[in-house]
Amino acid sequence: MSIWIALSLLLHLITLFALIVVYQRCSVLGRSKGEPRSTLEYLENFVKKVEQENETYYRNVLAHIEDLEAKWENKLNDFLNKMNENTPPSSHTSHADDERHDLDLFAKHSTQANVAGDEAFARALRLHRQGYSPEQIAKQLGIGIGETELLISLFNKKDKE
Repeated sequence: MSIWIALSLLLHLITLFALIVVYQRCSVLGRSKGEPRSTLEYLENFVKKVEQENETYYRNVLAHIEDLEAKWENKLNDFLNKMNENTPPSSHTSHADDERHDLDLFAKHSTQANVAGDEAFARALRLHRQGYSPEQIAKQLGIGIGETELLISLFNKKDKE
């Protein structure tokens, strides 16, 4: 029985010592400046820092996107200016003259000097002028609808300028 009392007394002393150590460490943390006094304050500070970092990152991403947009806009304007420089003034001409002009323009600006492809593009523009839809043009010429729509939109934009 005395062993049990001694063991109980020893466990109580160890528990008391552990409580004193925990109390001392908590009081040291609470007294130091700049350190949060509770877990909640620590988490609030952490969330504020993350929000600030996210805001900075968001601003940097927006600035990067705006730079890319400006570069692409400049490239597009340069391309359109080059197209306008190589295009004679518009006047009423026959369909044969329009087709020849379109063929010449594509021959100058084509990255693939494919005469058969250029002829198909010129034919596509002629069909568009005659009132055919992009789907009908693509089907008739055996080219993609996306290609046809892109071609038509480029020349519609050029004609507006």
